[in-house]
Amino acid sequence: MTIINLSHPLTSAFPLYPNTPGPVISSHRSITAGDTANTSLLTIHSHTGTHIDAPYHFCQDKTPLSFYLLNNTLITAPVRLIHIPVKPDLIITPDLIAPHLTGLHSIAGLLIKTGFGRYRTESPDTYVMHTPFIHPDVPALLRRCCPSLMLLGIDTISIAHPEQKETGRICHRAFLCDNHPILLIEDMNLARCTTEMNEPFRLTIIPFYTELSDGSPVIVIGSSLRTSVQ
Repeated sequence: MTIINLSHPLTSAFPLYPNTPGPVISSHRSITAGDTANTSLLTIHSHTGTHIDAPYHFCQDKTPLSFYLLNNTLITAPVRLIHIPVKPDLIITPDLIAPHLTGLHSIAGLLIKTGFGRYRTESPDTYVMHTPFIHPDVPALLRRCCPSLMLLGIDTISIAHPEQKETGRICHRAFLCDNHPILLIEDMNLARCTTEMNEPFRLTIIPFYTELSDGSPVIVIGSSLRTSVQ
């Protein structure tokens, strides 16, 4: 496979999970105001666009994102992609995921391509307010079937539905607060993922690094492994 960008660019028009403030760019210094350079202040929510959730997001006594980073990046391999087509408001249950996990015992990362990402531009309101969401029993299934799993990514705005808030909180805690946390990447761009990616591949995740972050917008790059991983 070629190198593929699996993240969405940060723009002024991208959809946001309800009650998430949008990014703000304001002038700090300006040449027209007599300063020697133009500089800006950028304010951005830690769960904006394609972003990663660290355990500290929902678990006060758990690790921040910095714990997982080496040279300010997180590299995960082997990673596999599975396809689970969904409709709006569908709950993704263990029964939907289990048939796709055969042979994935040794993976470190799993991406779920639902196809729902098409609504991100076609109907942003549908993408946000009618997103499919993950059942809280899924993390336990993943730990049983994929004991080395440390990362799950999905092409929906969140693993949670905005009208099922308590279910979403329980599910986030089930992923993040266990002694074996599974980090989450939400709002991924998986539209370019092809059948080529049925083979194991590598993810390189580059966050907006902060020392005690609960999460961060990220750039996610998929690339081939040099050797096949069984």
